Amino acid sequence: MKNARLESGTVLVVNSEEAICNVVRQALERADYRVLEVHDAEEALEICRKHMEQIDLLLAEVTLPRVSGRSLVEWAATLRPRMKVIYMSRNVDLLLSQGVLTPGMAYIRKPFTGTEVLRKVTEVLRPYPHNRQMVCPRCSSPNIRRSRRTWFDWLLTLILVVRYRCRDCRTRFLRFRVKLRGVGKRMW
Repeated sequence: MKNARLESGTVLVVNSEEAICNVVRQALERADYRVLEVHDAEEALEICRKHMEQIDLLLAEVTLPRVSGRSLVEWAATLRPRMKVIYMSRNVDLLLSQGVLTPGMAYIRKPFTGTEVLRKVTEVLRPYPHNRQMVCPRCSSPNIRRSRRTWFDWLLTLILVVRYRCRDCRTRFLRFRVKLRGVGKRMW
């Protein structure tokens, strides 16, 4: 009997290998994901056109026949810019060195088990704060300090929720804060 939980999300799997699609489908359906699987880019594009609003994640092989997985993802991103993507490949190291994949992209190395793919899909669709790649909203730097040590920092964090997250902006703000503390001491 199926669990009474709500569906976790819809995943479009694009892979030319039937065995890989079966492993992914079985693992994700056990975790209550809805899985749409196709074996080439043309079918994937057709499904993207029909069901784009329902697809939460695109799990695509990088080296598809006729159309690359990157091209497929770029096209799908024009329809739904915030759709999450995980790339699959056997030779991830080569693709990273050639620049086809970049370190910030989510990818999984083939062959993988059902548990590994489920963990990766869950990580991408429901990221915990410590897994998320955070970027400073002011300067787009990834140098974000995750922990504050003093009560004053906690207070400033509450007041200035998204402003000073990266090291560069925080350094500028710390200089300002020292001036602010000095002014406060003179005033009292």
